[in-house]
Amino acid sequence: MGRIVVVMAGLVLAAALAGGEYATLSVAGADVALTNAQKNSQWELEGVLFRFTAQPPTGSTVVVSRVSGGVEYVLSSSTNVAASLWWAADGPVTFRYGDAVKLACGGATGTVQVLQGVSSR
Repeated sequence: MGRIVVVMAGLVLAAALAGGEYATLSVAGADVALTNAQKNSQWELEGVLFRFTAQPPTGSTVVVSRVSGGVEYVLSSSTNVAASLWWAADGPVTFRYGDAVKLACGGATGTVQVLQGVSSR
């Protein structure tokens, strides 16, 4: 069963990387964000890869959010944190000019990769 989950996760990751781009952000104990700063463009959030070199303290929460028009919408949160995490979007989450994906990493350090797909619009 575990092998099937790993293979399926690998296939999802390969499909996400084939469809778009990714941005790598450094995490240094604070929240990080990736803002769509290109006018007349949009992209879809495919997923987020977390790789912590120092995990957050026990009980801390890792959160993936969309910020649009100054309002934060939580897409996912977890207090079950490991050194490596993968979050995949259940469906299209479109980021237009000025929108941001915000990643609260609970005080951890490391890197995150934001996987961006090509928007269908």
